[in-house]
Amino acid sequence: MRNATRTFWGILILLTALIFIAGCVLIEGCCKMCCGPDKGIQSATTQVGPRSVSATVQGCSPFSLESKPQTNTAIVILNKHELVVEKARATLDGKELAKIPPAAAKVEVVYLAGKLTITADSQEILTMPLKK
Repeated sequence: MRNATRTFWGILILLTALIFIAGCVLIEGCCKMCCGPDKGIQSATTQVGPRSVSATVQGCSPFSLESKPQTNTAIVILNKHELVVEKARATLDGKELAKIPPAAAKVEVVYLAGKLTITADSQEILTMPLKK
């Protein structure tokens, strides 16, 4: 009887360890799929008057794009930063980043590998590192 009890507990401990290891492998694999260097790309597009504003972000960080028709602005939230695309400029956390041509029909905001890039009608107007 004693040997059977020892065998039972030995098998139970081994199974618990195997389940734990399998869970860790699955979780690590899921994180790499979502947040790996070439994964986890999120994007959104909105219309502000005649202008199209799009945002593309890499990673699993909080991200949103909102259109404000009352003020003709688009607001991009990147992690804890607020980037506002206005008719003639872009601001980050309330500070002016770049001038935007008022007639630009398409503005793109891209945040990849810690670098923020803003283009207007396919012309780059800003590239800078952006900390999370």
